[in-house]
Amino acid sequence: MRAIVLDRPGSFRVAELPDPAPAASEVVVRVDCCGICGTDLRILAGEFPPTPYPITPGHEFSGQIVACGSGIRPGLREGDKVAVDPRCTAADAAAAGPDAATCARTGARSAPP
Repeated sequence: MRAIVLDRPGSFRVAELPDPAPAASEVVVRVDCCGICGTDLRILAGEFPPTPYPITPGHEFSGQIVACGSGIRPGLREGDKVAVDPRCTAADAAAAGPDAATCARTGARSAPP
């Protein structure tokens, strides 16, 4: 996959990285659109001390599921278009139930498809 990699403060590059494989409770999303937020800019500037460089920024994104782990709840499948909320985990989604549009932990709601 092609990604931006921040090697150290003030330095980034476009890199080819290995395609990820999902763990049992994960999906892999092909990113179609990604936002860069204030935290990403602080990481680039070296102003976010806990950052483990090198790092690939971009935790606000949407795309299409391209692989599913064996333990993914019913209703998620390859080809689904998704928007990712990095505050919600697969466990949060499972706790919310197969038809829920709300993260069980944060209360964040998804928009209808």
